Amino acid sequence: MNISDTIQWFNSVFEINRNPEDTKKNFFCGVTDDVEKIKNERSVENLLGVSKCDNVETAQKLKKRMGDEGYDIDDNDCVAPDYVYVYLYKKNV
Repeated sequence: MNISDTIQWFNSVFEINRNPEDTKKNFFCGVTDDVEKIKNERSVENLLGVSKCDNVETAQKLKKRMGDEGYDIDDNDCVAPDYVYVYLYKKNV
C-alpha cells in the first residue's frame, strides 16, 4: 500500500474503534522497529493497526501525514533501518 492507502486504512480502523465522543487525538500513531516493545512500554493491550514500511523515511512521512490527519504523534520513535512499522492505538484517556 502507498501512504494515502495506508492513511485511508488507518482512518477506517479509527472509525471502527472510536466511541462517539472520541476524536483522532484520542488515538496515537508512532514509528518503531519493535512492535512488542511498544505494547510493553506503553501498556497497550491491543495495537489497532500496524503497517510495515520499506524504510525509515517512508515511515516518518506516513507518521507526519497521520499527524496532519489529526492523530496524536510525537518525535520519540525507536527505529532501526531494517524493520520499520507505523502503529496506531487508542490512548487510555
